[in-house]
Amino acid sequence: MSNITIIINTPKTKSGGITIMVNQFETVSSAKEKYYSAAGTRANNQWLYGGAVLKDSENFDTIGIEDKDIIEAHPSSKGGN
Repeated sequence: MSNITIIINTPKTKSGGITIMVNQFETVSSAKEKYYSAAGTRANNQWLYGGAVLKDSENFDTIGIEDKDIIEAHPSSKGGN
């Protein structure tokens, strides 16, 4: 299994986002838990990559996210399902 580093940017962090390490076969939902722990918040965010909303059940390998890619996290009333 291969670990990758992803950068999570929010409207507040812009280009200085939070960096977390995930396994490429890990789900978005699992990575969000790591992000919440690192950020110290449980903000209800939708994650976007390349303009597409990421589903919590998807894994990074399937989406095509690679090491040091940037994901945008935006407030959402739905939670990014």
